[in-house]
Parts: sequence; C-alpha cells; structure tokens
Amino acid sequence: MGGLIDKIGDLILRLWERGQNFLWAVASAGAAIFVILAVGWWFGLGNGPDLFRGYGFPALLVAVGGAIFGIWRKLEDRPKRTVFLIADEAQSFWGQSRQRDGTVTTQFCCRMQATNLTDQQIRLSTLRLIKPRIKHADNELARHVLTRHPTDNTYGFEFPIMPNAVSKASCDVIVDRPIGRPGDRITAVVAVSDQRGIWHKVKFEKLRCANTGPV
Repeated sequence: MGGLIDKIGDLILRLWERGQNFLWAVASAGAAIFVILAVGWWFGLGNGPDLFRGYGFPALLVAVGGAIFGIWRKLEDRPKRTVFLIADEAQSFWGQSRQRDGTVTTQFCCRMQATNLTDQQIRLSTLRLIKPRIKHADNELARHVLTRHPTDNTYGFEFPIMPNAVSKASCDVIVDRPIGRPGDRITAVVAVSDQRGIWHKVKFEKLRCANTGPV
C-alpha cells in the first residue's frame, strides 16, 4: 500500500512539474463534458437527464478544480521580483530642447531608489518608457540606466546592486519629437530590466517639467 501511495505521489509531482498545460487540458475536458451533459439534459436527449444528474456535478468539479490549479501553477511559474524600485520624484523631471536644425527633443530623467531583494548581485540593464507612450515611428536618441557604485558616489552602466542592499539608479530617455506641453506636470511609468530579463515598473506621479514656457 505504501508503495502505491509513493507511486501516486510521484505521478502527481511529475504532472505538476510538467506545467499548467496539463491542468488546462483537464479543466477543458471537464468543462466540455459538463456542457455536453447539460445539453442532453436541457433538450431531454435519450438518457441525457440521467447522465447529467449522475455525472454533471463531478464534471463541473473537474473543470473548476483544473482551472484553480492551472491558475495556481501559472502564478507559481511567474518570476519572483528581484528588485524593488521607489521613485525619487524630487530629483526627477522631464523637459524639451530645441536643436540647431529646429527640431524639438523630449527628455525624461527618472531617479529612483533600488533595493536588491536577493542574495546575489543585481545589475539594471535596460529600460522602457511605458508612459507617456512612445510610438514605434519615434526615434530614441538615447536610452540608458546608470547605477551608483556600491561604495563611491559615482554612476555607471556596470555597477551592481549588492545583495540585500539599497542603491540609487538613474534612467534617461531622449526622443526626437515633442511630447507633452512645456510647463505641465505629467505621469510617467518606467519599466527597468535586470540582467536576468525580469522587468520591474516604477511610477512617477506628476513629473515636473524643466521648461517654464515654450521651447
């Protein structure tokens, strides 16, 4: 009996490790059987009402149980957060600048505090400006993430955030067109990726503008 229980446990563990596809398949099969039985019961087809009364509820349980465990498995597969970001709105701003050829560029300077939630070094590698939205046709003239040195007050691309430590980071994006109206405060959302490819979002409420009037 004990050997049978161990085999069943191993089977369940392998199915769980196989991922959510199996669980979604179980949920879909249970839902399909329930629908077929419900149609037979509704229209009174043959012995459909008897089959629905006998197997409808178990099929519904299988569908709901498979969906619950599928969602649980999906949440378990999500990458764990490695960095916690806090916006430093007092040091952050956006602004516009007119170039020699008459074009106007827009720059977003977002300063933040980054906490390493792991016991390994973390490097911030790249960023995306999510809000305001940048169109695909826009040309980003610059985009970079700088992190403060662990011990010195200098910033660079390769400086890591030490395990379980707090550091400062600077994210800058320059776009070759005007975004927003000079003088307005706008909301900006930045997504920053670490070297593992895990993205982290930080929101800046009412980002101040460096321009007080037209550019």
